Amino acid sequence: MTVMDAVTLSVALLGATLGLINTYVILAERRVRLRVVPMGLLPQDQDTPSLGVEVVNLSSFPVVIASCRFQSGRFWVKDFYYQKGIRTIDGEEFPVRIEPRNSIVLQSDYASLRKSPDASKLKYVAVRTVCGKKVLASCRAMIMNLEKSHAGHKRAFER
Repeated sequence: MTVMDAVTLSVALLGATLGLINTYVILAERRVRLRVVPMGLLPQDQDTPSLGVEVVNLSSFPVVIASCRFQSGRFWVKDFYYQKGIRTIDGEEFPVRIEPRNSIVLQSDYASLRKSPDASKLKYVAVRTVCGKKVLASCRAMIMNLEKSHAGHKRAFER
């Protein structure tokens, strides 16, 4: 192998490697990426907490959220779920459009959730986009903390 062949081979390998990296970057940019963060909210006009979900669009393009629900298992079917009355803080109904690198906060009525007989089974919050992408986040710790704070909140008002 001559020096010219070695240089040609090394430039060809460098070009192929850069081509693969570029392909990966382009495919990663076109993916729907969301971050779902469950949180407890205490609206100023209410004395009871509500369940909140922050949805952050990490994609480089707008994403439309079709639905959000609290569910007992990781799968979309055959699980108990709670979807009643979930809306944005501004009162918007679904579907909701999120611009790139922006977020929205969804809230649900915690009092009506507590009345449900299967509320103790809820473990996940699931957000689904119009294109079918589903993102799960664990909300079990948040619901347990709301239970504790709600009990303490009620005791403080009873005194």
